[in-house]
Amino acid sequence: MLFRIGTVGCFLVSTLAYGQAPQRIKIPAGQTADLWYGVNVTGNLNIRIQTRDGKNELKLSWIKWGVGSIQEIGNWGPAGSINIPIAWWRGIVSAKLRGEASNDTIVYISDRVAIDKKFVFDW
Repeated sequence: MLFRIGTVGCFLVSTLAYGQAPQRIKIPAGQTADLWYGVNVTGNLNIRIQTRDGKNELKLSWIKWGVGSIQEIGNWGPAGSINIPIAWWRGIVSAKLRGEASNDTIVYISDRVAIDKKFVFDW
């Protein structure tokens, strides 16, 4: 998976490069894959799913850190946009989107993000 890494204050932002062509991720039947990861960002993900059986659906879930929880999205597809659930006021500072394939699957994913909160520390 390709990542762009930058720093804001003491926070790390890790995501697909802005304006980059969608990333293509293959997931074999019965396997899971991490599709996207971000820290201290807001925005959305654009996703298109293609499966061998033609249903074009993938079981998605968010893994959120800060308060530590898993949010099941369920079967999702074939294409659209998903909001990134990072919200510092709810204790969520990073999130990972994970997909579980019941069939051989190809996922095309791109993001449109901005830094959520800027933090400045004076010593």
